[in-house]
Amino acid sequence: MNKTKKELLKEAWEDQEKAWEKTQKARQEAWEAWEAWKKAWKAWEAQKARQEDWEKAQKKGKYKKVKQIKNRENRIIKNINHQISRKLVNETK
Repeated sequence: MNKTKKELLKEAWEDQEKAWEKTQKARQEAWEAWEAWKKAWKAWEAQKARQEDWEKAQKKGKYKKVKQIKNRENRIIKNINHQISRKLVNETK
């Protein structure tokens, strides 16, 4: 089967486009995974940053402050978990 030069170039171009799309998809997935890890890391840092304040307030008997810190942490964690789960749901669609 003899293919013309034009047909061969067209096939090569299509193969190159497929490879490019595959690479772009892999990059996008890697980026989204990185974003999820950044959010998880941010949550962990938030918890560590407030742990010292928590301990000080607890020792001093400032239970209202302890409750405020706990509520703030819970809101941050809840928000981050929501963002991660939304990304997962959107990926499965």
